[in-house]
Amino acid sequence: MRVIVTLFCLFQFFGCASTNTDEQYKKIIDISNSNQKNELKEYWLPLMTVKPKYPHREMRKKQSRCLDIVFSIDSSGKASSYYVRNSDVNDDFVKNSARALTKWKWQASKTNPNKLSVITSTRVNFSVSQAPRVDILGECSES
Repeated sequence: MRVIVTLFCLFQFFGCASTNTDEQYKKIIDISNSNQKNELKEYWLPLMTVKPKYPHREMRKKQSRCLDIVFSIDSSGKASSYYVRNSDVNDDFVKNSARALTKWKWQASKTNPNKLSVITSTRVNFSVSQAPRVDILGECSES
């Protein structure tokens, strides 16, 4: 039994000692404020954005909504880790926007050769009078 406990402790010690701390603590740039709208293109350029589907129930009720979504772009150019500043997470508008956001792809710009991750934001405007509009770092406006 002592041998097993000793081996377990050794594995824990050497396993933790060999962890690359540089990989764990990569720099993440926060450009999620609206006054930083133009800085995103210095790091990432959109390859593919997918518009979210208008929720059927809200369409029938003729409800409109503008979401302010903050998300990260990781080093592989995928959108992840989102939160919504101005809405409930269980909202159907949020669910559909999040589903679309997971399909977005980004390409590192020439000024970001190390593919640094960023935190940015986007506005998704659902309006009964028009299709959902995605405006990266834009403003929510009443239609």
